[in-house]
This record gives sequence, structure tokens and C-alpha cells, in this order.
Amino acid sequence: MSTFLLNKKYLPHRVGVCFIIGIIAGLFFHDFSIWVKPAGDLFMNMIKMLIVPVIFFSVTSGIAAIGDVQRLKRIGSKVVIVYFLMTVIACIVGIVMVNITHPGVGFTLDNMQAFDTSKVKTPSFVNFLFDMVPVNIVDSMAKNQIMQMIFFTVLVGVALVSLGEKVAGVTKIFDQCASIIYKMLDIVMLYSPIGVLALMANTTAVFGPKLFGVLAKFVFYRLGWLSFDLVFSLVVSSGYILK
Repeated sequence: MSTFLLNKKYLPHRVGVCFIIGIIAGLFFHDFSIWVKPAGDLFMNMIKMLIVPVIFFSVTSGIAAIGDVQRLKRIGSKVVIVYFLMTVIACIVGIVMVNITHPGVGFTLDNMQAFDTSKVKTPSFVNFLFDMVPVNIVDSMAKNQIMQMIFFTVLVGVALVSLGEKVAGVTKIFDQCASIIYKMLDIVMLYSPIGVLALMANTTAVFGPKLFGVLAKFVFYRLGWLSFDLVFSLVVSSGYILK
């Protein structure tokens, strides 16, 4: 029992069990499910806390580990092509799944204020590209502007590769910081079963069983395509990009 509760290998199993327990608790123990909400919020806050350092140190150390400018160019061009293709495939899959499953049809949120879609404006492609470049990287990190962080992080990684041995000490520091962040993430994930239980219990208690009745088939299809996307990405990254 202690192995199951503490071993990292069984973390997905613990999350799955707590996911189901959370649904049951939300259906039959309403007051408890409302009371336990802060435990779920705590988990989400810890995850958000690590988003910026995970992106910054992991991507930077990963690019710097390539070590050769020519190899970086070759891998970088392949990554851009694969990213573009996967984006196109993801859009097609999303359009097909929406037309098949019609997610949200029949699900009403009577207690929530309707969102005014007229306030949303579609940005132009040029503005989208310019918005990727941060004016103030600290402000971008504080606001979790992911694309701006990735742009800056990739630029730092490329600079480290270009300078090579001159900044070997800095590269090593980035690699060590990435290891620290990974360990912090491992520690946070030990709490994830409790967080998932609290989030599912509260969500089920607030929205009721109709949430799962409407979205069940969408979740089923989404999980299937997510598995396909994961396997495809692993095959492409290991068998094509790194050759």
C-alpha cells in the first residue's frame, strides 16, 4: 500500500482513482465537495507557479545541449516543419470532432453571465507575429504570455549554442536549474491526486451530472486523439528530428 501511495510509477493510477472518487464525492457529498475547493485551487496555483521556470530553463538547456550551430539549424528547420504540420492536423481534427460530437449542446449554465463575443477581435497575421516578440520579458513572464516567453527562451538558447565554450559555465547553470525545476515539479505532482480529487468533487457538485452527460462523448474522442497525437509526436521527434 505504501508503495502505491508514494511510488512515482503509480502516480497516474493514484490520479485516476482520485478522479473517480472526486466525481462520486461531488454527486453524493455536496457540502464536502464545496468545502474542499481550496485544495484544488492550491494545486492549480502550484502548477501555474512552475510554468515560467519550466519553459525558460527546460527549453534553454535543451537547445544549449545541442552544442553545434549547424546541427541546431538542421533540427530547428525540421521542428518548424513538424510544428506547422501538427498544427494543421490539429485544426482539421478539431473541426471534425466538433462537427461529430457537438460539445456543449444541451448544456446550460443558468447561473453564469453570457460572454459578449462582439468584444473579441480576430488579430491579423502580422500582429500575431509581432505580438510574439516581448517588449518587456519580465512583464511577459508575470502575465504568462507563453509565446513571448518561448520566443525569448529560444533566443537565449541559440545565443548559448553560438557562443559555445565561452559560456559553458552559464550553460551548465541553466542545465542545473532545469534539474531543480524538474525535481520541484515531481514534488508538486505528489500532491496532484488530492488536487484532482478536490477539483473534480467541486466541479461535479457545482454543475451536477449533466456536465458529464453532455461532454462524455467529446472527452472520449478527445482522449483518443490525444493518445494518437502523443504517439505520433514521439515517433516523429525520436525517429525523424534527431536523426
